[in-house]
Amino acid sequence: MKTYIVPLEAGNHASKTEVGGKGLSLLWLAQQDFRTAPGFIVTTAAYVDDQLEEAKTQPQIEEAIRVAYRGVGGRVAVRSSMVSEDSAEASFAGQLDTHLNVEGEDAVAQTVRACWASMSNPRVSEYIKQRNGNFDMALAVVVQKMVEARAAGVAFSADPITGEDAVVIEATHGLGDVVAGGLVTPDRWVVSTDGRFLEPPMYSSNTPALTEAQAIELAGILRQVGKKAGSPQDVEWAWDGREFILLQARPIATLQDRDTYSSRFITEMVPGMVKPLVWSTTTSTITGNVFAYIFDELLGRGKVDASKLIKRIYARVYVNITLLGAACEKLGLPANFFETLTRGERPTNVRKSFLSFNNLPEKFRLMRFVWRNSRAARRIERFILRRHEELESFRRLEISALTQEELLTALDQLKTDHGETQRYVILTAINMSVRNRMLGRMTRRAAPEVMPGDLLGGSSPSHALNANRALLEMAALVREMDDAAKQTILSGDLDAIHAALNATEAGKSLLAAMTRFIAHFGFLSANGTDFSLPAWRETPSMLWQMVGRLAGQQQPSLSDAAERKTRALAKVRASLSPFKRMRFNRLLAATLQYLDLRERVSALISEDAHLMRRVYLALADQLTAQGALEARDDIFFLSYEEARQLTRGALNAEEAKRLIAARQFEWAKDAEFDPPEVVRGGASARRRGIVEEEKSSEVLTGISGSAGVALGRARIVRDPAHAPQNLSREDILVVPFTDVGWTPLLACIGGIVAETGGQLSHTAIVAREYGLPAVVSVKRATQRVREGQRLLVDGGEGLVYLNHGATETERI
Repeated sequence: MKTYIVPLEAGNHASKTEVGGKGLSLLWLAQQDFRTAPGFIVTTAAYVDDQLEEAKTQPQIEEAIRVAYRGVGGRVAVRSSMVSEDSAEASFAGQLDTHLNVEGEDAVAQTVRACWASMSNPRVSEYIKQRNGNFDMALAVVVQKMVEARAAGVAFSADPITGEDAVVIEATHGLGDVVAGGLVTPDRWVVSTDGRFLEPPMYSSNTPALTEAQAIELAGILRQVGKKAGSPQDVEWAWDGREFILLQARPIATLQDRDTYSSRFITEMVPGMVKPLVWSTTTSTITGNVFAYIFDELLGRGKVDASKLIKRIYARVYVNITLLGAACEKLGLPANFFETLTRGERPTNVRKSFLSFNNLPEKFRLMRFVWRNSRAARRIERFILRRHEELESFRRLEISALTQEELLTALDQLKTDHGETQRYVILTAINMSVRNRMLGRMTRRAAPEVMPGDLLGGSSPSHALNANRALLEMAALVREMDDAAKQTILSGDLDAIHAALNATEAGKSLLAAMTRFIAHFGFLSANGTDFSLPAWRETPSMLWQMVGRLAGQQQPSLSDAAERKTRALAKVRASLSPFKRMRFNRLLAATLQYLDLRERVSALISEDAHLMRRVYLALADQLTAQGALEARDDIFFLSYEEARQLTRGALNAEEAKRLIAARQFEWAKDAEFDPPEVVRGGASARRRGIVEEEKSSEVLTGISGSAGVALGRARIVRDPAHAPQNLSREDILVVPFTDVGWTPLLACIGGIVAETGGQLSHTAIVAREYGLPAVVSVKRATQRVREGQRLLVDGGEGLVYLNHGATETERI
């Protein structure tokens, strides 16, 4: 039996060929629990049968419309819903009829026929002719109760011009069709992903259609629509004085063919801004060294164009999540598979059937890949040992004595070897993340009150803390010295430090310890992937100040983390059967093993970067002496190939200087810009700031990094070399990210908030070892928090309370 009516209810399902584009979007909105106006859809089957003028079916169709209308009653809107509307070829916007304030059974039945008749309108025929398309001309009709709108309009879940991840809202008083039709100048808001205004709101009168709070609420709804739809959406909406009602949702036509780029899961691997030389030498090579390697094995050689997977936008690294998501879905994995591993996100767009005849080859390759790489610990261990042996020749190399050609040869070798290290750091991270996710699921089922992160703390010795332990040992020596020596060390004056310490045996022992420390850990820096930044061996003053600062603080104890781990383990194990307890123990041991391996391979990444820096700077010194560069650090604003061409004379020195000057100017502008987390098509987002609001209370959300609660004053640090000398347990460190080079700061604070990272990030690992409450992945924390502001950090819940107002400064 044919279906002529489909009620607009969450439990109903239909295809686009049955209900048209508009009808399908309204059914989808209802299914996703968004608020829509009650009503029904007259299906395409009714239109087809009516056009065939079958006398026996026309009364049935009319009676079905009347019965459906009785269930709605009152004034309704009657709108055409063509099967081909809102397609990639044509939107048909404004071409078909819409009738408002229709009331009564007879009027509704007649108006439905008027919508059908609009298909023969000359403007529709001309529209189709101009587009020379092959369109499905079947028509459904949507009938919905009229919304008594106090305000209405259109909104976009992404900027329709730039693709920026910002909600754009346009509104007017009363009905919103005048906004869609361009008949009035609407009020306008542009809202960021974290609910702030990117531009001052624009009002067409003294009485805005919405309050700022309502605009922010609507923006939140739009983000959910876009997220659930899996693409940016153009939404018609109305406000009835109580809540927002969605009238239509469709993909934003201008963005349909653009890939989406996100910085979300890549920021922990490559945090912050990236200079051209770093990008072209190491960062961009991740595509070939890692992603191409993985997807060639999983999907077949060349099936994914890995060169398009990452892009440098406003000097930051973005991943093409359209391409990456499509590759993951071919394997039956969620499109956001990597985000689920690194950030703990919920899987999206999961395919119902993991196995099907259509994807059996991909499933076979995936299972083979998992089998080969899920037990890779011994292989990774062997690689680490082999890589250290290979690096030894570079460590002993007198780089300053090499010729330019020898320096280029050394760079080529380092670049090639670094590619293998990149593969192993990803392999290790995936193994670690998958096991941690399984461990967390098992823990929550067995003992919901246990924080899974507590199981990973107190696991000393950890390679993440080796450098810090050495610094703490030197700090212990400083504590035994007189106040004059302590002050000299805190000053960072190298000549004064050496003079003071050489005067005593204890001082000479400290000098020797620092020499050993630099020899072993001198390659570390604020960012282990960025070789444009100075390494510790280049900033000995900072190291001495670190030691002096640690000497003035109480030495951190690892006992709290160890005790929490012991209690957590006891609760989980007591809730498990003997067999499950054995599985749990093996899973925990494997997670900790890969956690430690990840830190060791990450250290190799840092040392590779440091050696590249030494070679590049030796090359830059020679080029500067020749007049090809103005200053040695200018080389970081050339690409890898440009540096080679300049060295060999293929690039003119003046042209190189022009390129460098232009990129330095662009770099300065980018440094002042806070780019969106998501952009479409690599389009340039507008360089605009946040319109700040003064709020007496606000909560920032992130990911739980380490459990516990801390109350204190915010200390914003963007570079550990410039950290305040007076950090204490009363301070909450607010940072963009942390690397091994940041670890000493964590030994003398009360808590930490980081803009990037997940539960297995360096920040979270070290915070758990020191028993520090930590919240990671807090968007724009260094900008939204003010220096000295009172913060309460709830590490267990992943929340940061601003302007907390309490006066005590001790840890809770």
